[in-house]
Amino acid sequence: MKIVSFCLLLLTPVFSFGQDKSPEKLGKRAFKVLKSMDKLDKASYSDRFMSAELHRQIANDPDVQKSMRDFMLDLLKDTNEQGVMRWFSDQYEALVSTKKQYFFYWSEISFDKFVYKEKDDSGVNGLIGELYFNWEKRWFKVRVGGVQRNGRYYLIFLNEFHAFD
Repeated sequence: MKIVSFCLLLLTPVFSFGQDKSPEKLGKRAFKVLKSMDKLDKASYSDRFMSAELHRQIANDPDVQKSMRDFMLDLLKDTNEQGVMRWFSDQYEALVSTKKQYFFYWSEISFDKFVYKEKDDSGVNGLIGELYFNWEKRWFKVRVGGVQRNGRYYLIFLNEFHAFD
């Protein structure tokens, strides 16, 4: 089950906007994505995540366990650009509705911290973390996922947005 859930997280994004050399920089980049949400449309939002080509590299990497490679290949066969854009659209809409629910502007949020744990799942290194930020004395967090390939971290998701006091 752990392998399946991590694989699903790896497959969801299909575009690449960039990469970072450290987990901390990945957290800062995730924050920049959130901070720019007031200006991003759905397509621009999806461009900030790991590419389909990187998914293919993982699926064909002999250092990755065969079960993970097979799973990735199956997912790549079953997924088309339209399906992935639907996933990004849902994620994007959730963040847009969050703004409406809490009545704030993404461009006005302030970074607090990024807390993460590095993971190795079937030969694929990555991280799961929480990005904390605030807006006018309200505190929020969002879950961040990343994968490491070739010494760089790639953003794979932003989800599970929560407000707290």
